[in-house]
Amino acid sequence: MRAVIRGDIEPRTQGALIRIGPCQRNQDLAQSHIPSPWIALQLAIVYSLSPKRVLMQVKPIIFINRGGMEALREKLHAGAQTLLAPFINFLVRFAITPNQISVAGLLINFITAWLIVAQLPVAAGILYGVAGLFDLMDGALARKTGQAHPFGAFLDSTLDRVSEGVVFAAIAYHFAVTGEAIAAAAVVLALLGSLLVSYTRARAEALGCVCRGGFAARLERLLLILFALIFGFVEIAIYLLLAATAFTVCQRIWITYRQLNTSPPAA
Repeated sequence: MRAVIRGDIEPRTQGALIRIGPCQRNQDLAQSHIPSPWIALQLAIVYSLSPKRVLMQVKPIIFINRGGMEALREKLHAGAQTLLAPFINFLVRFAITPNQISVAGLLINFITAWLIVAQLPVAAGILYGVAGLFDLMDGALARKTGQAHPFGAFLDSTLDRVSEGVVFAAIAYHFAVTGEAIAAAAVVLALLGSLLVSYTRARAEALGCVCRGGFAARLERLLLILFALIFGFVEIAIYLLLAATAFTVCQRIWITYRQLNTSPPAA
């Protein structure tokens, strides 16, 4: 388990990763026409020799980010909803409620945590992905059946935080028992960052702001941990997640600050 989580790769697998390395992935992304901040940053560096021009291209993406990751999230969400449509119809036929789906997703995440503790990361990653699909289905089911309710949204959001905490606790436990104290501490800080990402958006929206910036939202965090468990780079993923969540929290604080200081005072 330790070798798998720390990302040790067999020679044959390593060769496969080299064949589909980051350069090829960047080319594929560049051809997809998705307005990603990473692509914008690369284009700015390649096609501009002036540092000032690079900064002008990157700054709106970093601090506003209204097109890149948000557009990508919408595309992924729309695609997932299309794929899940038959399952939604199945749930409607058997009168399954959205809240039941939310609770089922929580239970699946508890099983995921147990699999991590039991040193079965690949199975844990697959099940974590299933739990993520349940998280998508409860909202879609509520809209399709007309059961959308503020309490349902509140319950779903609360259970999401619990699910995330349980899975991160299992990862922290693994690193703790294997003597990886720094990695275990990083998991705790990454969890704190993840919770703050959600909290800053909720608090900003309660103040009437639009706060959707950042590239460490729930979907990105879920996908990162999912692939890290399956392909064995959990420790690296935790450090990446720690940096991304810290950056996103600062970004959302800045977005909220700008909106609150440019809004006209209340009468």
